[in-house]
Amino acid sequence: MIAKISVIVPVYNSARFLERCLESILNQKFMDFELIIVEDGSDDTSPQICEIYQQKDTRIRLFYEQHNGQSIARNLGLKEARGEYICFIDSDDYVSSDYLERLYEVIEREKVDLVSCEMRGESYLASSEQRVEEEATYFRTNRKIMLAYLQESPFSFGPVTKLYRKDYLEGIHFSEHKIYEDYYFNYQYFSKINSAIAIDFVGYFYIKNENSTVRKLFDLNQFDNITEQHMVIKEVIEQYPEYLPIASYNLAWGYYWLITKCLYLIKEDKAKSKEYLKLIRNYLVTDKKILKSATPLKTRRERWTIKMVESYPNLIWWAYKMKFYFK
Repeated sequence: MIAKISVIVPVYNSARFLERCLESILNQKFMDFELIIVEDGSDDTSPQICEIYQQKDTRIRLFYEQHNGQSIARNLGLKEARGEYICFIDSDDYVSSDYLERLYEVIEREKVDLVSCEMRGESYLASSEQRVEEEATYFRTNRKIMLAYLQESPFSFGPVTKLYRKDYLEGIHFSEHKIYEDYYFNYQYFSKINSAIAIDFVGYFYIKNENSTVRKLFDLNQFDNITEQHMVIKEVIEQYPEYLPIASYNLAWGYYWLITKCLYLIKEDKAKSKEYLKLIRNYLVTDKKILKSATPLKTRRERWTIKMVESYPNLIWWAYKMKFYFK
């Protein structure tokens, strides 16, 4: 049976959070959906949990990968999806019971190409109350949509909190064997569409998982963030040249984020930290021309960090080591 919405959940070693995630999806008020779970070779009890839930609910379709990464798991989910709309949920997060209902109502009523809502940490539920009526921000041209996306306001770079039309996802996939693969994925989708709505309904909740990618110390895979930025910038130059300063700003902030990750690595491995800072410097020098076109970073510390690593990587390492940097 073909469902209206295909919900895609990649799973890897998330047994601690998985049941809450799956329960929140299966208990949706909107019931016309299929749940595609892609189990990515977990070595905890996640596979067993997935199998138990598959036996409970016929809406669940379970697929297996051999730990090839989240991007490949999501791509498999896209390939197998039969719904008119696509929704991504991470296996360590959960959604409100009216999450699908609200997104579906808006995209159907307004006949737009994408609808998104807001995301909060799980503590939000205990500290505030939802408003019954949400405000909505409408975007009716492709260029306005792209500007909002590149500014990450109100649309986030990630694939969650969004309801996509499957037709527009034709030919789009996540960059495989990479992390931070969602930035370019969403860029491709947003470059195709001409209407979108962001509602201030909070329906998606994330868990502070210390094992998540964004919380890990620096490693070379995190340079994928920079390569994804380059892919976007290349297309922005061709399609939206007036937005190059904003896309370049995102690249500059990506470098700042990499550098701070690398500095925190000092406590674990000083030699590697110094080696990686020099590697980041080499990338910065290569991107010097692009970064000159960027909208300036917002704080003095961010701007100073980029300049120092570009010119004197050993000096910023020494400043951090002497506890000057983060005072």
